[in-house]
Amino acid sequence: MLTKLPLLSSFVTLLTPLRSCFPRQKTFENFVAICFGLVMALGRGRLSEALVCGGLVDLKHWSAFYRFFSRSTWSLDELGLGIAHLIVERLVPADGPVVLAGDDTLHGRGGAHIFGAGMHRDPLTSTRRKAQFQHGHCWVVLSIVVRLPFARRPRALPILFRLNVPKKKCAEWGVAHQKKTEQLAELVSLVAAAFPDRDLRLTGDDAYSNKTVLQELPDNAIMVGRLNLDAQLHGEVQQRRDGMGRPRKWGPRLPSPREVAEDATPWNEMDIQIYGRTVTIKFKQFTAWWRSAGPDRPLKCVVVWRPSGEWPHEAFFSTESTMSACQVLEAYAERWSLEVTFHETKDSLGAHRGQPRTAKAVARTAPFKMLLYSIVVLWYAEHGHGSDMATWKHRPWYRHKESASFADMVTTLRRATFAAALLDEAGTDPPRQEVPIELPRWFHQAA
Repeated sequence: MLTKLPLLSSFVTLLTPLRSCFPRQKTFENFVAICFGLVMALGRGRLSEALVCGGLVDLKHWSAFYRFFSRSTWSLDELGLGIAHLIVERLVPADGPVVLAGDDTLHGRGGAHIFGAGMHRDPLTSTRRKAQFQHGHCWVVLSIVVRLPFARRPRALPILFRLNVPKKKCAEWGVAHQKKTEQLAELVSLVAAAFPDRDLRLTGDDAYSNKTVLQELPDNAIMVGRLNLDAQLHGEVQQRRDGMGRPRKWGPRLPSPREVAEDATPWNEMDIQIYGRTVTIKFKQFTAWWRSAGPDRPLKCVVVWRPSGEWPHEAFFSTESTMSACQVLEAYAERWSLEVTFHETKDSLGAHRGQPRTAKAVARTAPFKMLLYSIVVLWYAEHGHGSDMATWKHRPWYRHKESASFADMVTTLRRATFAAALLDEAGTDPPRQEVPIELPRWFHQAA
């Protein structure tokens, strides 16, 4: 089947190691074909558009591609971990930690009979004073954060996913309820088991900086997160001298981060690299023990002063107490790359536009598109960057643009595919003489 598609040889080569994630060759071929169709669909997102824009409707009955999501035997976790191995082998330095970022994203969906859908707080429309809710699917996502040599900012590549079903809907759909924090802790444990010889560094916002995640951290993982300004902190344990009574678990109470920020201790000042630019900040740092992290895990705590803004003080922590304040803040700032990924998967791949209804289809469709995001970035880092196709349109309002966005990466992949088809370099055997005749149809379908 794949020989009938103008697939780019480098794209197929990148996907070949994932063949072991699928029990049947036909299932793997459907996987490659759907990836190709979604890239050609250019943000439309729905599988029907991918079938038309990719020319897949001419290969076999269209229902075979829908069954790939709703019935075929393959594991989303296994596929995600397979892509994680590709990312770590090709984009993560061997002497550095594997940086993970975890968060959740909401995909709005309407309808009364969609598996797993329910009311969730919408972070985009909610404010600190008033919460707004939307009906849809909430996905807990774990990603690997990489620094590409040609980009100023890090990029988060999604690998593992869990659908968070509201507690009131669990009985209706016959699933056990899990909190988002429990789901993220489960995903981190899967990555730790897949990479037992690598050090992991997890970053998460205040919603995931709590007891559930911290006390379930694997032995080869540390966490950098946000600390509540009113957190109850303790000093080092001082055992009783007389030996009477049970051993103490906690040391004397220390000032909370808010009290540290408001005391008379002078602020330190330094320059850090966050969000692609150099920022001067004022900070205070200290070591403390937090009940949510456990008595055996000292934290490096950093309190930051922002002269402007509604909340002038913020606090952050790392479970690796030897990290410097600069390292803690720069590590936490990498978490924002996952928010950018959520936006780009919706905008360029239509991750939120699918219309699955059954349990398997819902659990696979949106995560599949987020995995495709990681695949496209992998391909661009190895084959797209520096090629003649890796150019973007000049826009005078982006005067300081220096590196490709994800939309530029997808465009580069499409250009390279069209160029290979036109020059008869799509890797087919025997050579496809009809490609030039079909090319106008491809341009029309993908427009």
